[in-house]
Amino acid sequence: MSKLHAFHLASARELKEGNKVKVVGLTYTNSIGIIKGLTATHAHLLLNSLVSVQIPCLLLRQYYKIGDRVTIKAGLDMGFTGYIIAINDKDNTVVVCNPLAMMNQVITPIYYIEFATDGLHLGKLPPCSSFTAAKLADMSDPVFAHLENIPVVVTKGPLKGRSGVIKSIAMTGIASIEMVALSTQVNQLQQVNIQNLAFEL
Repeated sequence: MSKLHAFHLASARELKEGNKVKVVGLTYTNSIGIIKGLTATHAHLLLNSLVSVQIPCLLLRQYYKIGDRVTIKAGLDMGFTGYIIAINDKDNTVVVCNPLAMMNQVITPIYYIEFATDGLHLGKLPPCSSFTAAKLADMSDPVFAHLENIPVVVTKGPLKGRSGVIKSIAMTGIASIEMVALSTQVNQLQQVNIQNLAFEL
């Protein structure tokens, strides 16, 4: 059995009802759908076009898109967590980026990734309060200059929900944020602990 075939089989075994998947063969190649049922060899899918089809599991892959937070589960970069910034369907690879890591971009086979367990995705703070922050405090680099001018959202404290741009970060972990003005207020710098910030991308 080839290594690639083994990865395909492993991918198929990990599929579950409710997974969003991409079809990689037959009539429905590149279609996206939701698994509604599984047998030992096939999956019943509801495609985006609202067509219900039965597809062999070997022709299905977890559907990843740019912005998904993933962890590399195999290979030289195993354990690296970041966001997908590019997908190459021709050679089945993805570029995973973590701006807070020393080596901030990794190219890896799509079979080597899985959704990060924290379930975070790039985007603005949703209206509900169940948002889990991608905390800037997770950084390992002691030099914070590369985080200046990054849009962020405050996730705790009196400024919770307000957005702004990092202007500087002291070595104590306190960021000076230029807050987005509300109506007639003048933009002003606010001091916020970096543990209370999340990226707004």
